[in-house]
Amino acid sequence: MAEKFFRELQDTKAKGALCDVMVKGAEDSSAGIPCHRNVLSAHSPYFRTMFTKGLKESSESFVQLKNISTSTLNELINYAYTLEIRIDADNVQPILTAALFLDIGPVADLCWDFMETELAMALMIQCLADRHNNLTLAAKAKTMVIRSFHQISKCPDFLLIDADKIADLITSDDLRVDKEDDVLDAVLRWLDHDQAGRKASLSDLLQFVRVVFLGPVSLEKYFLALFNGLINSATPPLPLPSGIVSVLPNRQAEPVMSRSRPRESYGLWNVRW
Repeated sequence: MAEKFFRELQDTKAKGALCDVMVKGAEDSSAGIPCHRNVLSAHSPYFRTMFTKGLKESSESFVQLKNISTSTLNELINYAYTLEIRIDADNVQPILTAALFLDIGPVADLCWDFMETELAMALMIQCLADRHNNLTLAAKAKTMVIRSFHQISKCPDFLLIDADKIADLITSDDLRVDKEDDVLDAVLRWLDHDQAGRKASLSDLLQFVRVVFLGPVSLEKYFLALFNGLINSATPPLPLPSGIVSVLPNRQAEPVMSRSRPRESYGLWNVRW
């Protein structure tokens, strides 16, 4: 019975029968989508307020949502008529953002559920959850990223996050890496993605790399990056300060601070310094 109702409702929309509003997305060139105010209001408190609280849109036959693309808007309107929506890696972010804006809770929940099953999307989940003040999900996503940092740091999304987010991750004792060299490599990959724009953030990030646990090759890379400000094969590197590499392995010279503690994932016991 319900399937027949939704099928007839969708057919009515497709024919434009009894539609009382045209909804348009961000694109100026797009044609409006014929809709029924009652259907939109039933699924979206945003539309319900728009159409019932005396706003100017309540009496207009045309509404434009300039922050939602037409394709995304069409997906959400189809959901209102069918209670079905396709969520995948390509559309989950715009659909989630639009569903949160329009307050379509069931669709937002489907998006969160989808992203929780995709390890490579953990960074996106954390960033979106932070942006929308979903503290519980943000904390859960951060835990996913920390526990899978070695793999996630090699994903394309890692190269797009800001310096503060990277700093927040690499300060954690629980960061899951085989060795500290992996942390340095992740920071330098992030830098290489936009050397000109990120050079100023490099020294701030390098301070969170636990230098005393770097291998000899990574230690040299660390100081080349520190003293040059960036890694650039086209620029001759500055020489390392005399004796710096030979001095550093003497751990007694290191200050007693969190950066001299081994991370849990090194496989070392939690030593108290």
